[in-house]
Amino acid sequence: MGIYPVLSCFYLYMSLFKMVYSYKNVPHKPEMSFTLTPLSVKVESTDAAFSIPFASISRVKLGKTGGVYSCTLISEQHNVVIRSTSYSEGTFVNQARAYTTFLRVLHYHLREKSKAEFVAGMGSRQMVSLALVFLTSALSIFFMLNLLPYRVEPVLAGILGSLFITGIFLWVNKYQFPKPYSPASIPSNMLPEEEEVVLKEELI
Repeated sequence: MGIYPVLSCFYLYMSLFKMVYSYKNVPHKPEMSFTLTPLSVKVESTDAAFSIPFASISRVKLGKTGGVYSCTLISEQHNVVIRSTSYSEGTFVNQARAYTTFLRVLHYHLREKSKAEFVAGMGSRQMVSLALVFLTSALSIFFMLNLLPYRVEPVLAGILGSLFITGIFLWVNKYQFPKPYSPASIPSNMLPEEEEVVLKEELI
């Protein structure tokens, strides 16, 4: 028997129960709880409580900033973010295993119960904003220092240098560009637990 039938049985088994994932984003905000029911995601905190039917979810976005992974659910009435870390007693706790399990079961539900668009990677607006920051910073530095090794007008030197640095930034972050994916195959680099396993195998 292959691994995929086994995983399907596992996700089906988990989906029969109400699966809960909780995290706290920042010290001054309450903890948020996400409960998977057969037809919806129930979101609860001390401030609010509501349900998001799977059928109403139009977009699922997976992201990663530093060591923090996130899943954004966009629906007709609510947008919520689920993160892989949680604030507790003055520090952020890594909840990689619980987050990955929750995300896989969530996607198992969405495969059959939602027509959502699935996208993984840094948001296009965030990518453009970061690129503009790099471009502006590099432009300023090259304008002031004119670091190119040969005689060129300072303005041209600044433009060439800043474009070069911005190009390096975009190349380094090429795997973070937003890309569509199938809910049956979540990108491994968007799952903290799987990425850690791959890294350990490479080190061995």
